[in-house]
Amino acid sequence: MPGFWPQAIRLTDVAGTLELGLLRYIARTEQASSIDIHYDGADHGEIAARPEDDPWNFWTFRLRANAELDVDERTESYELESGFSADRVTDALKLEFSVDGSYNRRLFETSDTTSVTSIRESYGAEGLSVWSLSDHWSAGTAFEVGHSSFANEDVQLRVGPALEYNIFPYSESTRRQFNFLYTIGVRYHNYIEQTVFLKEEETLPHHRFSVRLSVRQPWGESYGFLTFSQFLHDPSKNRFTAFAGADFRIFRGLSLRLNANYSRIRDQLNVPAGDATTEEVLLRQRILQSGFEYGVSVGFSYTFGSIYSNVVNPRLDRF
Repeated sequence: MPGFWPQAIRLTDVAGTLELGLLRYIARTEQASSIDIHYDGADHGEIAARPEDDPWNFWTFRLRANAELDVDERTESYELESGFSADRVTDALKLEFSVDGSYNRRLFETSDTTSVTSIRESYGAEGLSVWSLSDHWSAGTAFEVGHSSFANEDVQLRVGPALEYNIFPYSESTRRQFNFLYTIGVRYHNYIEQTVFLKEEETLPHHRFSVRLSVRQPWGESYGFLTFSQFLHDPSKNRFTAFAGADFRIFRGLSLRLNANYSRIRDQLNVPAGDATTEEVLLRQRILQSGFEYGVSVGFSYTFGSIYSNVVNPRLDRF
């Protein structure tokens, strides 16, 4: 029977193919609950991609840059913005670090012999470490340091711990998140000019409570948060912020980003003493006392690196 075994093998292959083809129809019948599917590809060395095969070792990097130049006969405007972030995310631990900066210079010739120059600059860095406690709880620490000529901050430093609870299990984070986040710590301020409270530097206790919601869809992601923050030495110094946004996927890695925000402000400890000049007001060279602010933005983002990073540990995302 020399031709029996090859023929039997071919018949077995055909039967297997027919079984796979019939599964879609069986799934629509009452017998679907009685069907078990067994995959033995692992016995033949056919295994799925493993995290240890990740050439980026769970790191994800993001770069952004923007340059703008506007010139006419009597005015010049230069603006540079850039940013970089590096994240390493695993199921048990998440590490995040980012730096950003901006420089803006404007020159106005008010007459043939006089001109006005406005310069605004800011830069900073922040870091985050997060530990997974359970499928709903996580804890972490964060720091932020920066400089802003507009905000009258020669040096600003924030550091402290945080605790988060997620209504949905973190295993569902690729689809949805509903988080409650509490942070507490200290803030150090070294001001460029003396403030309206006659302070040149101060270290103050501060806390913040946030509620955040995000939902991912095939077209992209929608997200938003509500935040209340307060200086503990004076509860009347507080701020309420609402934010909403959406990312629309263009192709892999590249998204169109739309954002809107509103803040009720009662915590401006950094406003410089003395009246602002007309030039400072018109050119926005210094922060002014204000009870609210709002804004909208449109931009693009590009993400590359580890494919495992953002789906395994979304805890305390950028608190």
